[in-house]
Amino acid sequence: MAKEARLLRTQKNELVPLVQNVGFEMDEFRWDHDDSFQEKRPSGYRMGQRTTVTETLVISVLVHKRSGYYCKFGPHRMVISPGASELIENVYPKTREVGFQEWLTNLKREVGSPDLWNELGKGAIERLSEAERAPSLLRKAGKHTAASELREATADLSNTPPDLTGAVQTFPCRSGMCR
Repeated sequence: MAKEARLLRTQKNELVPLVQNVGFEMDEFRWDHDDSFQEKRPSGYRMGQRTTVTETLVISVLVHKRSGYYCKFGPHRMVISPGASELIENVYPKTREVGFQEWLTNLKREVGSPDLWNELGKGAIERLSEAERAPSLLRKAGKHTAASELREATADLSNTPPDLTGAVQTFPCRSGMCR
């Protein structure tokens, strides 16, 4: 059975000013627990060697609701996500407040950074929507040949792999004006 090691209410309350100083709102977080947190502790000496025992603990976990990132409060170590350079890191701070401040700094960095890959995908979807509307706009303007060529080029580019030679071709224009 797991040993109880969750934070006291007063210990949780000591963390509130740190959250507010970084610029987060309290309702962005929720308290949870982890009932399978494992931590080693010294158990004595055997033949001149220090021995340890691994305990399973129930600990407090603070979760950032929107991102799912978390801070786990073990008695001697904290598990934080995001970490300074990895998604999940073990930290052994001098005090709980120091470790928590490190997590808040990492959290602020990650949730405050734009997701450039997601933005790139959104831009591609917007461009695709515009490309899909173009042939109908050309037809409405009486440019039937251009609409047909654009529709065929879009189809060629939609193939896997894309048919670049079919998508990029020229067609003769009579008297210098294309329809």
